[in-house]
Amino acid sequence: MKLGCSTYSFLRPLRAGELTLPELFQVVAEAGGEGIELLDVLPHEPEEIVKAQDQTGISICVFSVTNDFVGDYETGMNKVRHGIAMCELFGAKILRTFAGNVPADGTPDMFSEYQEQIIRGLVETCQLAKDAGIHVALENHGRLAGKASQVSFLLSETNNRLGFTGITANPDFGNFLLTDEDPVEAVRSVGLGAVMAHIKDFADTDSEAVFTTDSGRKLNGAVVGEGAVDQVGCLLALKAHGFDGWVNLEYECTEDPMTGVPRALRNAKKLILEHQ
Repeated sequence: MKLGCSTYSFLRPLRAGELTLPELFQVVAEAGGEGIELLDVLPHEPEEIVKAQDQTGISICVFSVTNDFVGDYETGMNKVRHGIAMCELFGAKILRTFAGNVPADGTPDMFSEYQEQIIRGLVETCQLAKDAGIHVALENHGRLAGKASQVSFLLSETNNRLGFTGITANPDFGNFLLTDEDPVEAVRSVGLGAVMAHIKDFADTDSEAVFTTDSGRKLNGAVVGEGAVDQVGCLLALKAHGFDGWVNLEYECTEDPMTGVPRALRNAKKLILEHQ
């Protein structure tokens, strides 16, 4: 398994102009990371990235898109096309994709109403990605592909219609808590064939919560290894499937990422080395 870091982990300082991409690469390298996952809503100037790669030896392992096939379908597909182009530009072999978001007036149990449009988008995405030699990974994200059963259904239906395995899961350890699932059991359920995963942690809180689960459980982001997610169990569930891909940190903690991300990366590195 290889440890990477999503640029999302540095969302606040990047958007505030307090951190440059070359500096981000250096922080990740010093904490033991080997790869960077770029995100379409954050800056990715090619010249800066090439310079940062040359200086640190860090590779671009994943390009992630924030598409929504339930909303504006063509906008979602344009994000996919951009993501594939960025994968080709930076040499990444994995495109992380979403399914879609529940409309403002919708509810999570409306999955069946939107599943055909989501599958249509995933099929088209996989066809484009195949031509470019890129793997597609679907993250358990939001309320339309948040549960392991939803992810499994979308993967199965998409691959059946393609006639080949064009898409696998991007198990996000922490996100499964948001739908009140056991992360270990969920990773075990969707992890077969996965090429990437997100290592993330959440902790229960009695104070103001950033996240609320479907059942009303209050959570805040936590440094990996300091929260409620059984990280070892999740890594072993992946290992049981023969997983040897990218495990990328996605940090959503209120602690300053400039201190929290390096600690989370070091913790994750230690866990991977001990249990891969």
